[in-house]
Amino acid sequence: MRTLIPLMLKEEFRFHASHSNRFIFLSFPLIVCIFSFATAVTSPRIFEEISSNQLIQMVHLSIFLYGMSVGAFAFLGMQIVERRFSRRNFLVAMPSLLPMSYKKTFFGLYVRDVIFYVILLIFPLILGLIISVPITNFRMISIGFLFLAILLSFLLGMSVSFFMSALYIRASRIFIGLVCVLVVALIAYGLSVSDVGLLIPTIKFQFTRDILFFVESVLLILILPFAATLLTQEKHEMKVGRFKSVFAEFEKRFTFSKSYSTLLAKEFLDLKRSKTYGKIFFSFVVPLIFLGFASFLVKYGFDVPVGFNTIYGAMVGFFGILIYSWLNNVDVTDYLETLPVTVPQLIKARLIVFAILTLWISTIFVVGIGVVNGDLSFIWLALLVMFITSMYMVITIAYLTGLRTNTSLFAPDVMLKFWILALLPDVCITLLSFTLYSNLAFSILGITIVCSMLICASFILYRGIEQKWGKAEFMV
Repeated sequence: MRTLIPLMLKEEFRFHASHSNRFIFLSFPLIVCIFSFATAVTSPRIFEEISSNQLIQMVHLSIFLYGMSVGAFAFLGMQIVERRFSRRNFLVAMPSLLPMSYKKTFFGLYVRDVIFYVILLIFPLILGLIISVPITNFRMISIGFLFLAILLSFLLGMSVSFFMSALYIRASRIFIGLVCVLVVALIAYGLSVSDVGLLIPTIKFQFTRDILFFVESVLLILILPFAATLLTQEKHEMKVGRFKSVFAEFEKRFTFSKSYSTLLAKEFLDLKRSKTYGKIFFSFVVPLIFLGFASFLVKYGFDVPVGFNTIYGAMVGFFGILIYSWLNNVDVTDYLETLPVTVPQLIKARLIVFAILTLWISTIFVVGIGVVNGDLSFIWLALLVMFITSMYMVITIAYLTGLRTNTSLFAPDVMLKFWILALLPDVCITLLSFTLYSNLAFSILGITIVCSMLICASFILYRGIEQKWGKAEFMV
């Protein structure tokens, strides 16, 4: 393991740096540090709107959810084992060729990502707070305790996701049953979620400093990855299946897309035969469940009267980029070099697939949030915001990253452009939602202007895909 982890870290660094360059990739922690410093310096203004405890609680929830997104690598790990990434291969696939253990290798993935993302994100985040001390007069002991608590939240999110993804691969039915139990528990607990620490013990540890919550958090962080490792099969057997030829049937379903019908048929067949629908459902619906949980927290815990339907319409659009990322990980595209297909054509086809897969789920979610919160008066506006932001977000990410979303987003120049193009509109809609009940005309006018700008920007970026990626190759 002492030899494997350094090699995995080197492999991960080279993989990400290959899609930009080493200098650009290494500047990402600097951007996080600067952002943390700026937030700390402006904290007095922030504390005028929300308390420090509420802000810290939101930070923990964000870090926990980020850890969950990172920890779902068991899905990707199995894809790496089952196929090559173009002309490359990864260490996690080596047990099928060398006398190595799959269990140790997959546990190595967990340790690698812990080290990699803590250095990439958590350390710079805390360093920004430390640098701000001469200005903010934050106490070093408080920063140190915050570092320990958010580190535990991140590790807990990773551990939960690693275990759930490993369980899905080994026993999908048990996984589905467990998810249903968790969803029911969240719904049943919804009206009293002001004490969110009961669900995420690291938050309880942050505020109470009770050693029992520390012990509970550490035990979960140790037990869940260990259980996930035990669930990993020591010998991976490739599944061979036979499928009925239904390509022509699929192609007929998408005649409405005219020239894209063939590519859409190919994309949906890939999703069906690779059984990626479940992974997409997990990566999109689970964050929506936590988003719904957050709505209870803010409404009943923080008691902040804002237009949540509109906010969640924007947030659902933001989460949609996860689906586009999955569509780019279903299979390699090298073989398309030999066919009369271009990279822009495939990108646009996947945008259509995204719309077909997600918009109906997003509609159900936004309407459901409105019903549960008893806030139906602005459902029409929330749905409008959701449709516009969903398509704008995915078109933006497609324009910026093409077919390499997972790695390209780590390039700071791409990340900066994404923040400007994608996050600013979400922030504007969120701020305008705060005045939805106090100044209706101003809020609706502002949201209308922002949405109109997003429609125009979507059209421009969509047209720009052809020029930006027209000469790109499918080979990685």
